[in-house]
Amino acid sequence: MFTMSPADWVRFWSKVDKHGRCWNWTAYTTKDGYGEFRLNGGMRKAHRISYEACVGTIPSDLEILHSCDNPACVNPGHLRADTHSQNMIEAYERLPPWLKSPRGVNNGNAKLNDELVRTIRASSEPRKDLAARLGVSKGLVSMVRSHRIWQHVA
Repeated sequence: MFTMSPADWVRFWSKVDKHGRCWNWTAYTTKDGYGEFRLNGGMRKAHRISYEACVGTIPSDLEILHSCDNPACVNPGHLRADTHSQNMIEAYERLPPWLKSPRGVNNGNAKLNDELVRTIRASSEPRKDLAARLGVSKGLVSMVRSHRIWQHVA
């Protein structure tokens, strides 16, 4: 958590346009469109400040997601804490169809299928041995086990 003086709060909210559903950050934004606020000699993401001020502390293993998909938005009603993996899944789902790569076995480069993914996740065999047995890389086994890829397979 952070501390802000009353003057900091006035300065922060003066940089927010609350006209409309999204409360847009009107000051400095990153190249990706996220608002940044100078505080105590450093820069902090504006949406994170808004979330912490209005909702509560952000757990260290979670990110703040925008339900509106607007990185400049600081409306706490549009923000929630969730995992990086969930953030990436939602970002992918919001892509237009022509930008999406086929997932799983529909991708022509896939080395696995749903059954092999379940086998990898269920196996306690060392990653090196399992990878050699299946003819895939150790990194692929790790990414499948950690659900970084093939998230759509339960």
